[in-house]
Amino acid sequence: MKRLTYIFSLLFLLTTVSCASTNNNVKKEQEPVNWLEAPSLKEAFEGKFEIGFAIPLNKLEQRTFQEGLAHHASTFTMENEMKPDPIFGVYSGKRAPSTMEIFEASNGLKIEVPKNYLVLSYITKSLQHAKNNNLKMRGHVLVWHSQTPGWFFKENYRMNGALVDKDTMTARQEWYIKSVLECVKKWEVENNNDERIIHTWDVVNEAASDSNSGIRTNDSNWYNIYKSDEYIVNAFRFANKYAPKDVKLCYNDYNEYMGHKTQGILNIVKAIQDASNDEELPTRIDVIGMQSHMGSNFPNPTSYEVALKKFIATGLDIHVTELDLGDFINADDVMQADLYAKYFSIFVKYAKTPTSNGIENVTFWGVRDIDSWRSNGGKQFPLIFDANFNCKKSFFKILETSKY
Repeated sequence: MKRLTYIFSLLFLLTTVSCASTNNNVKKEQEPVNWLEAPSLKEAFEGKFEIGFAIPLNKLEQRTFQEGLAHHASTFTMENEMKPDPIFGVYSGKRAPSTMEIFEASNGLKIEVPKNYLVLSYITKSLQHAKNNNLKMRGHVLVWHSQTPGWFFKENYRMNGALVDKDTMTARQEWYIKSVLECVKKWEVENNNDERIIHTWDVVNEAASDSNSGIRTNDSNWYNIYKSDEYIVNAFRFANKYAPKDVKLCYNDYNEYMGHKTQGILNIVKAIQDASNDEELPTRIDVIGMQSHMGSNFPNPTSYEVALKKFIATGLDIHVTELDLGDFINADDVMQADLYAKYFSIFVKYAKTPTSNGIENVTFWGVRDIDSWRSNGGKQFPLIFDANFNCKKSFFKILETSKY
């Protein structure tokens, strides 16, 4: 019934706006359609994949955004607040920790870790907003070379310290992942009848090299300590150990459609999968995250589909985690609308089914053009809603693909 209601409402809406005219029969501009008055994206793609949006906490706390997300999405991602920097207190101006306690890691090492230091309120506030609005979440992100304080990798947790050894860093990594995942678990037990709100975690983000099929070596303290993919595999060991088994674990990356990087991601996934039968501390990976920050000329849908098929062949499901189409300088570009439609046609074609793995989540990286990280001061328009929460041409072209 929801499906029929959606189709009739869409047909009525399109017919109404196309027939709009002035009293003297001079055709006037189509009236803008507010996102709360438009057909629901999540209902349109129900049975194919989830629809989500990335949003910062200060926007999530506003009723206007909450109403729109509840109408169009079944899931959302915090843009920044669940990354290591804010959880380590960088956003709140914290200095490097000084009060310590002992943590005993799975590798047998006993290390000092910060006591009562992590700012876990970002997590609990986000969970509460999700519950209030009947939404689920993607957790983003546990391990990343960026937006992680440098002192976390240094002796005595001081920026002027030397990098710690591998065993110490592995223990610190386990402590951090355990702390975050147990915070979520505790909140869900106490406030949501132990039912999942965070259904997927991006465990490791952007660890593949931009220039070859290996792993990232530049600007990464993780690589500087390990000189290998060991820290990536370990992250999935610890996520598997501390996350509930019904929470999916994801490796997430960008430029995933470039041939050498596609292979680099496949190499990382294989390394994680190869450790899944370890008797002491097995890994688990369920999802590959395709960020999908794309443009008008690159990539093309064909090369994107080639990469997508290779990822599906791993036996894992796919999340389109950070979708936007940048470098469009017209706020309501017909070419952008057509390109969004081409990509959504691919998403529908490879949607997860009861008998095959595939795409099960499509998340836009932002809600409005004006809030996008790619807006370039309001000069580019990468998303599907304008500054006034009105639907762009891209929105309606995307809706059409839900009928395929």
